[in-house]
Amino acid sequence: MITVIGLGFVGLTTALGFAEKGFKVYGYEINNQRFKQISKGNVPFHEPSLKEMLLKHKNKNFELSRDLKKIINESTVIFICVGTPSKESGEVDLIFINSAIKDIIKNLDSSSNNHKVICIKSTVPPSTTKTISEKYSKLKNNIGFTSNPEFLREGFAWEDFLYPDRIIIGYENIDSFEAMKKIYCTFDSKIYGVNFNTAEFIKYSSNALLSNLISFANELSIIGHSMKEIDIKKTFEILHKDKRWNGNPAGMSSYFYPGCGFGGYCLPKDLEGLIDISNKHGYVPNLLKNISKVNNEIASFLLNKVLKDLDSNTSILILGLSFKPNSDDVRNTPAAKIINELIKRGFSNINAFDPIAIDSYKSIYNQKVNYFHDLNLAIEQSDVSIITTKWDFFKQSLDIISKKVYFDLRYYL
Repeated sequence: MITVIGLGFVGLTTALGFAEKGFKVYGYEINNQRFKQISKGNVPFHEPSLKEMLLKHKNKNFELSRDLKKIINESTVIFICVGTPSKESGEVDLIFINSAIKDIIKNLDSSSNNHKVICIKSTVPPSTTKTISEKYSKLKNNIGFTSNPEFLREGFAWEDFLYPDRIIIGYENIDSFEAMKKIYCTFDSKIYGVNFNTAEFIKYSSNALLSNLISFANELSIIGHSMKEIDIKKTFEILHKDKRWNGNPAGMSSYFYPGCGFGGYCLPKDLEGLIDISNKHGYVPNLLKNISKVNNEIASFLLNKVLKDLDSNTSILILGLSFKPNSDDVRNTPAAKIINELIKRGFSNINAFDPIAIDSYKSIYNQKVNYFHDLNLAIEQSDVSIITTKWDFFKQSLDIISKKVYFDLRYYL
């Protein structure tokens, strides 16, 4: 049995979606007008397929109820799908989340030994579920919390719910995770179990990415309009023909991945060139300027994390000198920025290894670095390793690298 609290766009789709999957689902809604509309078989907003599904499942697999105590005590999983509006400051207002949690806790039968899962499906800031769990799990021994962010597009919600591209479950209690897996096992999608904060951050990151893509496209359009004889429509139509959009291994997803910065010849040069062109035509491209700013700052940021417990006598090995794997191109390589930063901070015992780019690197950069052509020897003569290039060779040599402390600045090992 499942209870869904809040029958707006997300909640009603969730309730009817689980009903379609064969679960008995209770729906609870405190807004009287919305409750009445749904009880009459009407969907209080436009969303394709939902009215048909409501009429199909109403009073069968899906049942509206005003008896919160009854339905939550009969259910194994309770989904919270209430609104999380923004305050004027931009802060997320959790008043409806907190109110729903309090009502659930107040009405739960404490004598029951059956494990119940309270799942927050609403979009909430990282640390929300963890904070709630720490507060209420001590009061009730038979409950656990999960975070299960939604990725529903308005106009496509029914399709997105039934055929998700991924299912995220944030949890700490294994029983809660297993209960969630049982209700999602009928979906043909991979389930990713992560901690609370990661689940919540994935949702925010997803929407931030989409927002960024839209604004980035708009900034490029402004730059194009500020010049002469540029066809904006054709520009973007042809940009979309890039084969990297089509999910191949070297596709756009490989670019949307954190590391220690981009380098090489084309990206830095062309980015700065476009910024300059835009400035000359009267438009300050703030998004482009911030892309450059982040790229220039990321190496220092990561080094602050790496070096916080190391002193300047530490022998540090840089693994990877080329700006990307399968290349000996070292122009604007992040490794050079990191080595320069180490030297500025007083580190004098700096070693370096790269499968093919050592000679290229030495020909361009005049730095006090000990170069190694043998990985085993390099690891042996170093205290700590910092991986700056995503070479497959390093993944294949993890047994050697892991003999000492290492920091993976490419997040791939």
